[in-house]
Amino acid sequence: MLPTFSGNSRRPRNVNLSGQRPSNPWGSSAWGASSSASSGASQTVAHAQAEREKRQKDREELVAAKRLQRTWRGHATRQQVREHHRETFDAELRDSKDSDHDRHMAKALILLLACFNPRRDDDQKRLDSFVQRLCFVKIQDPRLDSLNQHALNKLATVIVVALER
Repeated sequence: MLPTFSGNSRRPRNVNLSGQRPSNPWGSSAWGASSSASSGASQTVAHAQAEREKRQKDREELVAAKRLQRTWRGHATRQQVREHHRETFDAELRDSKDSDHDRHMAKALILLLACFNPRRDDDQKRLDSFVQRLCFVKIQDPRLDSLNQHALNKLATVIVVALER
């Protein structure tokens, strides 16, 4: 009697812990495994690389979309703020007929400088009406101290740009 015979005639299971399965478990023999295994491995590597490239492309598209949305939202918000400044400027000029004329003119100047666009005809009209009202104010008026020199210099620049148009 053979000492290694245990009474079981079945072959023990061959467990592969590498996580990869051959496409044909009965066809993986030492004779033809070299060509099919290498092509399967290269296909797996190529597939994984294609998936990585797709994920990278998706990430780049997401970043580009976020950048585009951020740019558009910023542009739209700036346009809304300028429109609000224009409306407030118009209201200040309407209200400047009150007794507190210098305060309205100072606030109107700040709003005009914040929203002026020389390519817009309505902004040109706003500048014209502001300059006309500013001409009626006495230059030596101490109340004009609220119009600081920097704002007046910017106003001069805006007027030059408007005249060049």
